[in-house]
Amino acid sequence: MTKYTREQRRAIQLQQKRTAKKITKFINRRQSLVKPEIQFEVPMKGLPSMSNIISDYSDKIGDGYDLEQVLDMVSCCWNIGIYQEDIADLLWQVLIQTSLDYYGLQNDEQVIQVLRSVIELRSTRYKLDPRFVLEFKLTPLDGDEVYFQIKSEKQDPEDFLKRYVDSAPYLAQRMK
Repeated sequence: MTKYTREQRRAIQLQQKRTAKKITKFINRRQSLVKPEIQFEVPMKGLPSMSNIISDYSDKIGDGYDLEQVLDMVSCCWNIGIYQEDIADLLWQVLIQTSLDYYGLQNDEQVIQVLRSVIELRSTRYKLDPRFVLEFKLTPLDGDEVYFQIKSEKQDPEDFLKRYVDSAPYLAQRMK
C-alpha cells in the first residue's frame, strides 16, 4: 500500500472534486445517465445472488491480494457498469484508478482486466439488474474462511450519483 504525501492527497481531492462537478453537469442537463437498454421497472425476483456475482469476480483476481480491497473495487465496478460510457470513465478514474494506484496495483493487468470485465458484465449480461452494491461485510469463520454478506438494493442511478458527488470531498481521506 502506498502512503500518499499531503500534496498527492490534495491532487487526488482536486481530481475528485472536478469529477464531481462534471457529473453534476450531467445530472443538471438531465441527460440519460444510464445505458438506454437498462430498465428499472424490472422485478427483482429471480435475479442471482449479488454476493455470488461479486465473490465470483473477486475469486478471478486470485490469491495474494487483500480480500477487502478486492471486494471494494469489484463492487465499485459493478455500480459503474450501469452508467453511460463517459460517466463510467470518469468514475473509473476517480474511484478505481485512484484505488489501484493507492494499493500499488496500477500495473497489474490481471486485476485491471477482471475489474473491466465486471463493468462489461453489468452493462451486458445484467443490464436489466437494477441493484447497486451499497456495502458489504466480511465475518471471519473457522480457519481462513470468511462469510461474505452484501447489501444491495434497487436505487435510482441519479440519486446514487448525487450521493457520490456529495461524498467526493471525503473520498481521498481514506488514503491517509
